[in-house]
Amino acid sequence: MADLPQQGESLPDLELTTESGEHIGTGELTGKKTVLYFYPKDDTPGCTKEACAFRDRMDEYAKAGIQVYGVSLDSPESHREFREKYSLNFPLLTDEGGRASEVLGVLREDRKRTKRVTFLLDPEGRISRVYPEVTPDTHAEEILEDAASMLPHYDEWGIARIGETLNDEPLVAIHPARPDAIEAQTFRMASIN
Repeated sequence: MADLPQQGESLPDLELTTESGEHIGTGELTGKKTVLYFYPKDDTPGCTKEACAFRDRMDEYAKAGIQVYGVSLDSPESHREFREKYSLNFPLLTDEGGRASEVLGVLREDRKRTKRVTFLLDPEGRISRVYPEVTPDTHAEEILEDAASMLPHYDEWGIARIGETLNDEPLVAIHPARPDAIEAQTFRMASIN
């Protein structure tokens, strides 16, 4: 069994399945801050509390520019029923065969369920925080607080992508100690066009 990835590491290549049967990979989890929370089973007491806590705070997550995905080994049909029963307003993903859970170190020994573990990702898909022990009723609030304090990751030019876009262009933050970054960003944008 793999160990949990740690803060600062990139999310490994994963493939998960949506309720409609489409496959999404690690690349689709970038561009915004992302909560990827693994839970044991649909429609069980703890998992329902956790999912409803995210549901009840989804407006705050949207305002903060954070996307949320719940992941378990349950089938897409089970997810659809669970989501509809509790009016969940975020996607639930299936980890078919437990491959992603195993790579991330969250698959239980019996291989029938995942552990309750959450990953908070930055817009580039790096792990900003790992939550190996989760309290279902307060977890959604804890993540919002942590995400608000996330610092952007600056590249070698002193530029950080914030994750949101304006007129289809990424919004960026310029490191205060790198005023030359504005010229670097202009040069980079001009060289891309």
